[in-house]
Amino acid sequence: MLRIALHVLTAALLGAALSPSFAADKAVPDLSGFWQHGVGDFMYRDPPSGAGPIKRTGKPEDYAVNNHYQGDYNNPMLKPWAAKALKEAAMRDIAGLPESTPAATCRPGGVPGALLYLRPVQFLQEPHRVTILYQYDHQSRTIHLNKKHSENLQPSWYGESVGHYEGDTLIVDTIGVNDKSWTDHLGTPHTDKIHVIERYRVTNGGKTLEVHFSVDDPGTFNWTWSAILRYGRAGKEVVQIEEEVCAENNIGIPIPVADIDPISGATLRDPPPS
Repeated sequence: MLRIALHVLTAALLGAALSPSFAADKAVPDLSGFWQHGVGDFMYRDPPSGAGPIKRTGKPEDYAVNNHYQGDYNNPMLKPWAAKALKEAAMRDIAGLPESTPAATCRPGGVPGALLYLRPVQFLQEPHRVTILYQYDHQSRTIHLNKKHSENLQPSWYGESVGHYEGDTLIVDTIGVNDKSWTDHLGTPHTDKIHVIERYRVTNGGKTLEVHFSVDDPGTFNWTWSAILRYGRAGKEVVQIEEEVCAENNIGIPIPVADIDPISGATLRDPPPS
């Protein structure tokens, strides 16, 4: 409850700190408000040119739901260890086994993984920073507009993001993300040397928030790739970021270090030889 209260207080203070004159400044794009994408829009789309993201394989009839994780592990841009990890995830899905996704195990999405959240997202703009609030499990990111990247940065779930405006676009440069999250919903891993650049731009008469982003991680990918994701305005019923708590292991995801699944009672590993 203390964590929830702190998040609510932080959001309130940030909202109060916003300057009307800043929000009305025509030199700064207005990203404020609530954004959301539906199940059909949460997947990464190919960029206009250049290498795109890892593609989903499997049956087309499965594509409408976010619970099939068969990625193209034969994509030549994957390093061998990454291809192996993606293949293992696909084999678990084909076998009908539950996948320990970040969402299912209450792990933060990381960058760019947080772009896949289906819940509402809110942007709070100030002269020196932009704060992104994700309704899913009270996640948040801070984008610093008045500083450079730190030296000797220690990896964390969302790393360190610095940004600036160029015309109608907010450009965000993120490094220092730890290696515990995925780059997508398919199980594609990354190292803590991942470097993500996001470009946020409001289009379609203010109805769409478009994100173009690129991923560079020489330890995982043989070349840089990029993708596009689009948010729409959240429905009129969304007037604030609601409380949403992730209940860890609420569907019996196997715990890697346990012999018995605490929910189903199933044996998770062979018993030791007698």
